[in-house]
Amino acid sequence: RRRAAAHARDSTGTHTRRLRPARTAKPLTMGPKKIAAYLVFAGEMREPTKAELVAEGDAKPGMGDIAKRVGEKWKLLSEDEKAAYKQKAETINAENEREYAAKIASGEIVEGGEDDKDDNEPDLSLPLARVKRIMRLDKEVKNTAVDACRLVSRATELFVESLVEGAFHTMKAQKRKTVKHGDVEHHVLRKPRLEFLHDHVWAMRPTAAQKDKENVEGEADGASPRAPPAAPAGARQVTEFFGRAAEDVSAA
Repeated sequence: RRRAAAHARDSTGTHTRRLRPARTAKPLTMGPKKIAAYLVFAGEMREPTKAELVAEGDAKPGMGDIAKRVGEKWKLLSEDEKAAYKQKAETINAENEREYAAKIASGEIVEGGEDDKDDNEPDLSLPLARVKRIMRLDKEVKNTAVDACRLVSRATELFVESLVEGAFHTMKAQKRKTVKHGDVEHHVLRKPRLEFLHDHVWAMRPTAAQKDKENVEGEADGASPRAPPAAPAGARQVTEFFGRAAEDVSAA
Protein backbone atom coordinates (compact mmCIF):
# COMPACT_ATOMS: atom_id res chain seq x y z
CA ARG A 1 0.00 0.00 0.00
CA ARG A 2 2.81 2.41 0.91
CA ARG A 3 4.63 1.75 -2.36
CA ALA A 4 1.45 2.20 -4.37
CA ALA A 5 0.61 5.44 -2.57
CA ALA A 6 4.14 6.79 -2.91
CA HIS A 7 4.24 6.06 -6.65
CA ALA A 8 0.63 6.71 -7.59
CA ARG A 9 0.03 8.23 -11.02
CA ASP A 10 -2.25 11.17 -11.66
CA SER A 11 -4.24 11.86 -14.81
CA THR A 12 -1.24 13.38 -16.64
CA GLY A 13 0.80 10.21 -16.17
CA THR A 14 3.36 11.79 -13.85
CA HIS A 15 4.23 10.48 -10.42
CA THR A 16 2.73 12.20 -7.40
CA ARG A 17 4.57 11.91 -4.12
CA ARG A 18 2.68 11.37 -0.91
CA LEU A 19 3.53 14.22 1.45
CA ARG A 20 4.16 13.46 5.09
CA PRO A 21 2.36 15.74 7.52
CA ALA A 22 4.55 18.08 9.49
CA ARG A 23 5.46 16.87 12.95
CA THR A 24 4.31 18.82 15.93
CA ALA A 25 6.70 19.51 18.76
CA LYS A 26 6.27 17.20 21.71
CA PRO A 27 7.16 17.99 25.28
CA LEU A 28 10.41 16.57 26.62
CA THR A 29 9.79 13.29 28.37
CA MET A 30 13.40 12.19 28.85
CA GLY A 31 15.23 12.38 32.12
CA PRO A 32 17.35 10.41 34.53
CA LYS A 33 16.20 6.87 35.15
CA LYS A 34 14.71 6.37 38.58
CA ILE A 35 16.29 3.70 40.71
CA ALA A 36 14.12 1.25 42.63
CA ALA A 37 14.50 0.32 46.28
CA TYR A 38 15.49 -3.23 45.35
CA LEU A 39 18.41 -1.97 43.26
CA VAL A 40 19.72 0.00 46.24
CA PHE A 41 19.48 -3.13 48.38
CA ALA A 42 21.15 -5.26 45.67
CA GLY A 43 24.00 -2.79 45.35
CA GLU A 44 24.72 -3.00 49.06
CA MET A 45 24.34 -6.77 49.33
CA ARG A 46 26.14 -7.90 46.16
CA GLU A 47 29.66 -8.11 47.61
CA PRO A 48 28.61 -9.62 50.97
CA THR A 49 26.50 -12.20 49.15
CA LYS A 50 29.40 -13.07 46.88
CA ALA A 51 31.62 -13.56 49.94
CA GLU A 52 28.98 -15.86 51.45
CA LEU A 53 28.86 -18.02 48.33
CA VAL A 54 32.65 -18.25 48.26
CA ALA A 55 32.65 -19.30 51.91
CA GLU A 56 30.09 -22.00 51.08
CA GLY A 57 32.47 -23.56 48.57
CA ASP A 58 31.67 -21.76 45.30
CA ALA A 59 35.05 -20.40 44.21
CA LYS A 60 33.67 -18.25 41.39
CA PRO A 61 29.95 -17.54 41.91
CA GLY A 62 28.15 -16.32 38.81
CA MET A 63 25.98 -13.24 38.56
CA GLY A 64 22.89 -15.42 38.36
CA ASP A 65 23.71 -17.18 41.64
CA ILE A 66 24.42 -13.88 43.35
CA ALA A 67 21.22 -12.28 42.06
CA LYS A 68 19.20 -15.30 43.15
CA ARG A 69 20.59 -15.14 46.69
CA VAL A 70 20.06 -11.37 46.87
CA GLY A 71 16.45 -11.83 45.75
CA GLU A 72 15.89 -14.38 48.49
CA LYS A 73 17.27 -11.96 51.07
CA TRP A 74 15.01 -9.18 49.79
CA LYS A 75 11.94 -11.36 50.27
CA LEU A 76 12.92 -11.99 53.89
CA LEU A 77 13.02 -8.26 54.73
CA SER A 78 10.24 -6.73 56.77
CA GLU A 79 8.12 -3.85 55.52
CA ASP A 80 10.01 -1.39 57.73
CA GLU A 81 13.35 -2.52 56.34
CA LYS A 82 12.05 -2.21 52.78
CA ALA A 83 10.71 1.26 53.58
CA ALA A 84 14.22 2.31 54.62
CA TYR A 85 15.58 1.28 51.23
CA LYS A 86 12.70 3.09 49.51
CA GLN A 87 13.73 6.25 51.34
CA LYS A 88 17.31 5.77 50.15
CA ALA A 89 16.09 5.31 46.58
CA GLU A 90 14.03 8.50 46.74
CA THR A 91 17.05 10.43 48.01
CA ILE A 92 19.19 9.10 45.16
CA ASN A 93 16.51 9.92 42.58
CA ALA A 94 16.13 13.46 43.90
CA GLU A 95 19.90 13.97 43.67
CA ASN A 96 19.93 12.65 40.11
CA GLU A 97 17.10 15.02 39.18
CA ARG A 98 19.07 18.00 40.53
CA GLU A 99 22.20 16.95 38.63
CA TYR A 100 20.21 16.46 35.43
CA ALA A 101 18.60 19.90 35.74
CA ALA A 102 22.01 21.48 36.36
CA LYS A 103 23.45 19.82 33.23
CA ILE A 104 20.54 21.11 31.13
CA ALA A 105 21.01 24.61 32.50
CA SER A 106 24.74 24.56 31.71
CA GLY A 107 24.16 23.23 28.19
CA GLU A 108 25.97 19.95 28.81
CA ILE A 109 22.77 18.06 27.88
CA VAL A 110 20.68 19.24 24.92
CA GLU A 111 16.96 18.84 25.27
CA GLY A 112 15.40 16.58 22.69
CA GLY A 113 14.11 13.11 22.19
CA GLU A 114 13.51 10.59 19.47
CA ASP A 115 11.73 13.19 17.30
CA ASP A 116 15.12 14.80 16.55
CA LYS A 117 16.18 11.80 14.41
CA ASP A 118 16.41 12.25 10.67
CA ASP A 119 13.58 10.60 8.74
CA ASN A 120 16.07 9.35 6.14
CA GLU A 121 18.27 7.67 8.74
CA PRO A 122 17.70 3.88 8.69
CA ASP A 123 16.64 2.18 11.89
CA LEU A 124 19.32 -0.44 12.61
CA SER A 125 18.30 -1.21 16.18
CA LEU A 126 17.56 -4.78 17.19
CA PRO A 127 13.90 -5.65 17.87
CA LEU A 128 13.36 -5.65 21.62
CA ALA A 129 10.76 -8.42 21.41
CA ARG A 130 13.29 -10.78 19.79
CA VAL A 131 15.99 -9.80 22.32
CA LYS A 132 13.56 -10.51 25.15
CA ARG A 133 12.72 -13.94 23.77
CA ILE A 134 16.41 -14.81 23.48
CA MET A 135 17.07 -13.68 27.05
CA ARG A 136 14.19 -15.79 28.33
CA LEU A 137 15.58 -18.94 26.72
CA ASP A 138 17.49 -19.31 29.98
CA LYS A 139 15.20 -21.32 32.24
CA GLU A 140 16.36 -19.36 35.28
CA VAL A 141 15.15 -16.08 33.77
CA LYS A 142 11.46 -15.73 34.63
CA ASN A 143 10.97 -12.17 33.43
CA THR A 144 12.99 -9.33 31.91
CA ALA A 145 12.61 -5.61 32.45
CA VAL A 146 12.40 -3.27 29.47
CA ASP A 147 15.50 -1.37 30.59
CA ALA A 148 17.49 -4.61 30.72
CA CYS A 149 16.38 -5.54 27.19
CA ARG A 150 17.36 -2.13 25.88
CA LEU A 151 20.75 -2.35 27.54
CA VAL A 152 21.45 -5.82 26.13
CA SER A 153 20.22 -4.73 22.70
CA ARG A 154 22.44 -1.63 22.68
CA ALA A 155 25.48 -3.59 23.87
CA THR A 156 24.91 -6.12 21.07
CA GLU A 157 24.62 -3.36 18.49
CA LEU A 158 27.92 -1.82 19.62
CA PHE A 159 29.62 -5.23 19.52
CA VAL A 160 28.40 -5.93 15.98
CA GLU A 161 29.45 -2.43 14.94
CA SER A 162 33.01 -2.97 16.20
CA LEU A 163 33.17 -6.38 14.51
CA VAL A 164 32.02 -4.98 11.16
CA GLU A 165 34.38 -2.02 11.45
CA GLY A 166 37.37 -4.32 12.00
CA ALA A 167 36.37 -6.52 9.04
CA PHE A 168 35.93 -3.40 6.90
CA HIS A 169 39.48 -2.21 7.63
CA THR A 170 40.80 -5.64 6.64
CA MET A 171 38.82 -5.47 3.41
CA LYS A 172 40.21 -2.00 2.60
CA ALA A 173 43.74 -3.22 3.24
CA GLN A 174 43.18 -5.96 0.64
CA LYS A 175 41.86 -3.32 -1.80
CA ARG A 176 38.50 -5.02 -2.25
CA LYS A 177 34.89 -3.86 -2.14
CA THR A 178 33.29 -6.93 -0.60
CA VAL A 179 33.53 -8.02 3.03
CA LYS A 180 34.28 -11.75 3.14
CA HIS A 181 34.49 -14.39 5.81
CA GLY A 182 38.28 -14.09 5.85
CA ASP A 183 38.05 -10.41 6.80
CA VAL A 184 35.93 -11.18 9.84
CA GLU A 185 38.15 -14.14 10.73
CA HIS A 186 41.30 -12.01 10.48
CA HIS A 187 39.84 -9.39 12.81
CA VAL A 188 38.65 -11.98 15.34
CA LEU A 189 42.00 -13.78 15.45
CA ARG A 190 43.88 -10.52 15.99
CA LYS A 191 41.87 -9.51 19.06
CA PRO A 192 42.54 -11.49 22.27
CA ARG A 193 39.24 -10.32 23.73
CA LEU A 194 37.41 -12.10 20.87
CA GLU A 195 38.90 -15.48 21.70
CA PHE A 196 35.45 -16.85 22.52
CA LEU A 197 34.57 -16.51 18.81
CA HIS A 198 37.47 -18.60 17.49
CA ASP A 199 35.56 -21.88 17.45
CA HIS A 200 32.50 -20.27 15.85
CA VAL A 201 34.53 -18.58 13.12
CA TRP A 202 36.30 -21.84 12.35
CA ALA A 203 33.06 -23.84 12.27
CA MET A 204 31.45 -21.37 9.83
CA ARG A 205 34.32 -21.36 7.34
CA PRO A 206 32.98 -21.47 3.76
CA THR A 207 33.57 -24.53 1.64
CA ALA A 208 35.65 -24.50 -1.56
CA ALA A 209 32.53 -24.08 -3.70
CA GLN A 210 31.32 -21.20 -1.54
CA LYS A 211 34.74 -19.53 -1.76
CA ASP A 212 34.66 -19.74 -5.56
CA LYS A 213 31.19 -18.17 -5.59
CA GLU A 214 32.38 -15.40 -3.24
CA ASN A 215 35.37 -14.69 -5.47
CA VAL A 216 33.16 -14.36 -8.55
CA GLU A 217 30.64 -12.16 -6.77
CA GLY A 218 33.40 -10.12 -5.16
CA GLU A 219 35.00 -9.35 -8.51
CA ALA A 220 31.63 -8.44 -10.02
CA ASP A 221 31.38 -5.25 -7.98
CA GLY A 222 34.74 -4.04 -9.26
CA ALA A 223 36.83 -5.44 -12.06
CA SER A 224 36.27 -8.58 -14.11
CA PRO A 225 37.28 -11.97 -12.64
CA ARG A 226 41.01 -12.49 -12.57
CA ALA A 227 42.43 -14.73 -15.28
CA PRO A 228 44.98 -17.40 -14.34
CA PRO A 229 48.61 -16.29 -14.76
CA ALA A 230 50.19 -17.05 -18.12
CA ALA A 231 52.55 -20.01 -18.29
CA PRO A 232 56.25 -19.29 -18.92
CA ALA A 233 57.59 -19.67 -22.46
CA GLY A 234 58.30 -23.32 -23.31
CA ALA A 235 56.24 -24.71 -20.45
CA ARG A 236 53.95 -27.65 -21.13
CA GLN A 237 50.52 -28.27 -19.68
CA VAL A 238 49.98 -31.30 -17.46
CA THR A 239 46.92 -32.22 -19.54
CA GLU A 240 49.16 -32.85 -22.51
CA PHE A 241 50.64 -35.92 -20.82
CA PHE A 242 47.20 -37.35 -20.04
CA GLY A 243 46.01 -36.66 -23.58
CA ARG A 244 49.06 -38.36 -25.08
CA ALA A 245 48.59 -41.38 -22.80
CA ALA A 246 44.98 -41.69 -23.91
CA GLU A 247 46.04 -41.58 -27.56
CA ASP A 248 48.61 -44.34 -27.01
CA VAL A 249 46.01 -46.56 -25.35
CA SER A 250 43.47 -46.06 -28.13
CA ALA A 251 46.13 -46.77 -30.79
CA ALA A 252 47.14 -50.00 -29.05
